[in-house]
Amino acid sequence: LSEAHTVLAYVQSQHDFNWKGAEQSYLRAIELNPKHANTRQWYGEFLALQNRVDESLIQIQKAIELDPTSPSTNNAPALAYNVSRQFEKTLETT
Repeated sequence: LSEAHTVLAYVQSQHDFNWKGAEQSYLRAIELNPKHANTRQWYGEFLALQNRVDESLIQIQKAIELDPTSPSTNNAPALAYNVSRQFEKTLETT
């Protein structure tokens, strides 16, 4: 299940600090269900924290397209902008 890989990726990144394993799990989750907004959002946030901001914003934008009414998804770009020190955009997003 895509959702299981998403949760595994989250645990790998947030608790195990296994960045390579987390990315593999996120990519597997996306492969299984490319339309799962949560996976795209969490993967985007993961990428932002890896300072891969451009890739992050692509994933987050896909998440917003998939679930345009989600408050957490719509606020997710703020993390990427904050990491990249684009503070004006951070404020515009939140």
